[in-house]
Amino acid sequence: MADNQSGHKIQENDARSGSFDSPFEEKVEKPVRLNLQHIVKRHLPTEASDWSHDEILKALNKIRRVRLDRENISDIDNLELLSTEVTHLYLHCNKITKIENLECLPHLQILILSDNQISDIDGIAYLTKLVFFDISKNRIEETHAEKMPKSLVIVSFSGNPCTECPSHRFSLIQWLPTLKHLDGIEISREEMNQAGRLESCMDEESDEEDNENSENDEQNYEDPTISHLSKNVNEARSLDIQQNIGYKQLPKIQKNIHDLATDMLMRSQSRLEDRTSEYRKHIQEMTNIRILSKIKPVPHLSKPSDSLD
Repeated sequence: MADNQSGHKIQENDARSGSFDSPFEEKVEKPVRLNLQHIVKRHLPTEASDWSHDEILKALNKIRRVRLDRENISDIDNLELLSTEVTHLYLHCNKITKIENLECLPHLQILILSDNQISDIDGIAYLTKLVFFDISKNRIEETHAEKMPKSLVIVSFSGNPCTECPSHRFSLIQWLPTLKHLDGIEISREEMNQAGRLESCMDEESDEEDNENSENDEQNYEDPTISHLSKNVNEARSLDIQQNIGYKQLPKIQKNIHDLATDMLMRSQSRLEDRTSEYRKHIQEMTNIRILSKIKPVPHLSKPSDSLD
């Protein structure tokens, strides 16, 4: 009986001291560096384990959307094994502490790094084709807009301490000329005006119209075809400006903006590029007609009369 009581006391003391091992306690795995095994496991079939190294690399070079979320990754590495044509990279829900080693993906357009442990946004400024950047639910205390590429259209810092800073939203709207959505909220015309973007856009459009009117005044001859095509030129140039300052329209996006938002954005971009290509064809046609209109016809030379000696 005394032995049983002493045994219970030992167990109680162990539990209090924390040395007692619970059978339900989960073992925490140590975070790992992103490696080839991660990529192969998520993107190639199971039989790839029997492939040669060259066959694996060939298959990896065909991948354009890379999904490596929830892989307990602490460091971004080994992405140079992929094609430089990769456009989407999903690394959310890991344990990443730093954005690094992305220079091997120059065509990256979508980057998802939400739910990590990142404290700074260094490492993305050179991604000049990036349009969608989700860095929500991390540990970023300062925004540092100047570290971000100006190509961005949709950005989310939601769940970071930096969003509490009064200048957070204004600094990003001012620095990123194509930004349309920030932290799940569409940017209003008033915000654009306060940041100086709206006035700048209107000035550019006004300059383009003045230049076009000046060119039309200098023309000595203008037929109906040229007049019709001139309207297309104005629309084309206006469309180019819209493309430089951002998309004309974007879908309303909820706070959960991963796959659905990216697909809609890419489709919108594709349609915009098609329209731009059509307008540029009209520009070329109009230019050709103007050139032809300036060429004076060669005067008709009559043949010498046979009656003259």
